[in-house]
Amino acid sequence: SLERDTLQDRITNQKTKTTTTSASATYTEPVSNNSVIALSYEYSHDYSTSDGKGFDYNTASGDYDNINLLTTNYFENTNNINRAGVNYRFQKAKYNFQLGSNVQLTDRTNRSIRAQTGKDSTFSQSFTNFNPLANFTYNFSRSKTLRFNYNGNTSQPTIDQLQDVIVPDETNPLLFYTGNPNLKQAFEHRFRLNYNAFNAMTFRFLSVNLNFSTTQNKIVNDIITDRGKGTQTYRPTNASGVYNGSSFITLGLPLRGKLKGSSLNFDNRISYNHDGNYLNSQANFTNIFLVSQKAGVNFDIKQKLNLGFNGTVAYNKTDYTQQNSLSPDQQYWQQTYSADITYIAFKRLVLATDFDYNLYSGLGEGFNQAIPLWNASMALQVFKKRNGEFKLSVNDLLNQNQAITRSVSDNYILDTRTVVLKRYFLLSFTYNLNRSGAGNQGPQGMPGMPRQMQRGMNNRGNL
Repeated sequence: SLERDTLQDRITNQKTKTTTTSASATYTEPVSNNSVIALSYEYSHDYSTSDGKGFDYNTASGDYDNINLLTTNYFENTNNINRAGVNYRFQKAKYNFQLGSNVQLTDRTNRSIRAQTGKDSTFSQSFTNFNPLANFTYNFSRSKTLRFNYNGNTSQPTIDQLQDVIVPDETNPLLFYTGNPNLKQAFEHRFRLNYNAFNAMTFRFLSVNLNFSTTQNKIVNDIITDRGKGTQTYRPTNASGVYNGSSFITLGLPLRGKLKGSSLNFDNRISYNHDGNYLNSQANFTNIFLVSQKAGVNFDIKQKLNLGFNGTVAYNKTDYTQQNSLSPDQQYWQQTYSADITYIAFKRLVLATDFDYNLYSGLGEGFNQAIPLWNASMALQVFKKRNGEFKLSVNDLLNQNQAITRSVSDNYILDTRTVVLKRYFLLSFTYNLNRSGAGNQGPQGMPGMPRQMQRGMNNRGNL
């Protein structure tokens, strides 16, 4: 049954202006033949204003001249920041390290004039922060390197997050946003450990990446629900106990004997994200766990035929500490099985095709699907050095392409199915400016690089 009917006819205007002035200086002094020390100082002045006005339609005058007090507010934010730092760097043939920190003094002043209350109020805050930095690199050899990085940094709330005025969502009359002038600045610690070993002659490689970060006073949302009116108001606040960690390991093993030039490839990803927000001013943490394993094999036969096969299985689980409206068991699987085939004929004609089969399970109704994607191309290398290429390709031969994604928000999980660019044909010409041309390259277009690996590198930006 219909509870109520609401008609809104309103014009809202928001003018925002930001001015930043900064000056910095750095002095570097050698301490020894292998080390230097650097001193730095920076001053910055940030001044922002936000002038919001709302007017309701006046049936008597036929114009928008009734001021809406709830959405009318003037706000000023001023930040004066002084930052002084010291940095020490040491360099040896086998290793190098860097240690440093800076001290940041921040004076913030907020001024708010609210039409609803008629009050002109000013609120001031002062912060002192240390921003440490540590880097260490050890070179076991030219192809084996270990790196460790740590840094901490402060992030200031934006003027929209500070402005204490209620702003309606123009696309949803039941959703409102407001600021919080009492917000504290957030401070994030980030750690990273990386190990790389690569043999350019055999393409044997190992890469290990470990990451961890935690944020003090992270700026999150407090979602206030008015069950009587059916509205939700998002108000930023600070939360602690937020952290995330991840690992990514890649291993490539070349095959020998008659299969020389072929390889086995493995990728493993694990991540855990412990994020926070508030629901009706009560802490609510979101835990997202992801593990993904990929295994593949690549066969390079006489530099003429390249075959690649791989499979990926990923498991994702999400749970909230407040389970008022969500099942505690929100988990799904995604599987991808791929094949790549490249054949070079008559030394200049390159025929290629790849096939992906994507399987989704555990998502919402209508999203658990199997999606086949098939692409193919034919390329002719021209000129003496074969550094020119005419190519005819077709994308999504089966015309089945679509994207299925899951996004996790503060208080809901959203599954989305998007129809993306489907089947199309493309004729292209490429000229390689490399002096050596393409004569010594394999059928993949990169020297010794399996097409399966090359396609994965090209797609990595979409992960």
